[in-house]
Amino acid sequence: MTDQQQIAGLRDFADALAKAPAAALEAASIALNAGAELAERKGRDTIVGRVNLEAPYVHKYLRLDKESTRTDLLARVRANKRSVLAPRYGAEVAATSASSRSDRLKGDPLRKIPAGSKSAGSTAWSVLRSGQKKAWPRAFFARLKTSNAWAMVTREGEWVEGMDSETDWEKNLRVVYSMSVDQAWKGVRDEVAPEAMELAEQVFLKEFGNRL
Repeated sequence: MTDQQQIAGLRDFADALAKAPAAALEAASIALNAGAELAERKGRDTIVGRVNLEAPYVHKYLRLDKESTRTDLLARVRANKRSVLAPRYGAEVAATSASSRSDRLKGDPLRKIPAGSKSAGSTAWSVLRSGQKKAWPRAFFARLKTSNAWAMVTREGEWVEGMDSETDWEKNLRVVYSMSVDQAWKGVRDEVAPEAMELAEQVFLKEFGNRL
């Protein structure tokens, strides 16, 4: 849809509102909801096709959270702004066979290391499906206390003698996060907006005509 077509659509709505306010508002709320539902659906599909997030996760955190009504025409698609943990993007433990016959042969469930193996960082992963995958050889995995979710952690500072584990975590370790669903949505919403607006205009003209 061109800018001129969008302006023409707004003029059509303004003309209809002047002629039959109640019918125009009802038709507009239906039309805007149809456009928002299309934007939600197309946005989800585009994000899932572009980034390495599973569809159920994207569907959960990108949704139509406000429908248009006659008294408040705003229809809104909202996405979660929280940064996403690396394992959501495919980061996994890269484990190799343990050569030592030490206790490490038992593995380490708290770090997602199976029995008979030792950690070798993370597998190669990428935020974008078309992106170049990168392995993180010094990373390890641990469950977060607040959410119990698996996180990929990197060491950015060295432990010093006398430092307790809590201080070491706060000063030297970093949980790896990446693009939020909201950031992904911002990257695609301009692509889906023209089709959503065109549908809204078509639905509006049809619904308004049915009410005259």
